Amino acid sequence: MGNKLLIISLFAYTVFASSQFKGIDDLIVKIKQKRVGLSPIVINNIPNPFVDEKKLNQLAKKNKMRSKKNHILKLYAIFQDRAKINGRWYTIGNKIASYKITSIYPDKGVVYLSSKHRIVRLYLQKKKYKKIILRTKKDHK
Repeated sequence: MGNKLLIISLFAYTVFASSQFKGIDDLIVKIKQKRVGLSPIVINNIPNPFVDEKKLNQLAKKNKMRSKKNHILKLYAIFQDRAKINGRWYTIGNKIASYKITSIYPDKGVVYLSSKHRIVRLYLQKKKYKKIILRTKKDHK
């Protein structure tokens, strides 16, 4: 009885195994068949999907040129050889944006900035408000 059970199980195993190999054999036959792809003309007309470094660098330079901001420079104060421009103190020779401070004239209220292409003068702005004079009772007498 044990031998019969063993023979039946071996027979079932071989039948089942042969059916699995048939499926694998069918897949191998399909893979071996020549597949038709795109013609070389169509492939040559397709744009390159990869980024070209030269083009990328050119685009980066163009964007950098566009993104250069026009710096608004405003002179707030002058004290001896120092000028307060845009909230920071600078002396002669310091750089602001693309400009270099060439001279400061406290008596005239002017600071000269120069770059490769032009010279800019910054003036102290006159106060919009009149001076407020506070008087005490002693001043009225």
